[in-house]
Amino acid sequence: MVDLLSEYQTFIVGLLGFIGVVITMIVNAKIQRNLQIRQRQHEAESVRTALLVELRANVKIYKDHIEDFSRLDGDHAIVPRKVVNKVYQTLLPSIGLLSVEEVELVHVAYLSLEELPYRLSILVGSDSVDRLSEEYIRIDAAQVQVAAGIHEALLPSIRKALSVLERNA
Repeated sequence: MVDLLSEYQTFIVGLLGFIGVVITMIVNAKIQRNLQIRQRQHEAESVRTALLVELRANVKIYKDHIEDFSRLDGDHAIVPRKVVNKVYQTLLPSIGLLSVEEVELVHVAYLSLEELPYRLSILVGSDSVDRLSEEYIRIDAAQVQVAAGIHEALLPSIRKALSVLERNA
């Protein structure tokens, strides 16, 4: 038995070393895979949180507009043409980190946000709906209730997106 061990000791040591290297590579691959999974989860959480904040801000803006419309004391209201969507535009390349349901609802919510200035422009009878050089849309007092209704009609899609993002946060 001792003769057999001494004759094959180099082979046995080499085999044990090779097995050790293979085990190390397997363990390192598993650690790396877990690290990548955690990193993707963290990135998805970051995207989700940023979108939540921006969508909440938009809900507040819409509610403020509706409230302002209800207590209008002049002959017109002013609504900015600019849509608050910088975070969404910046994170668009990373949106695929979210679930399919989240992506669908967030996309619909932002389409609704981007649609508001066009709907209001049609309401007030702008000469050109795509004329975005002006910063604000002037809504006459006779049209504020309809404008409030437009805001109200677009809120549910934003709330649905908020709901799914909050549920998965």
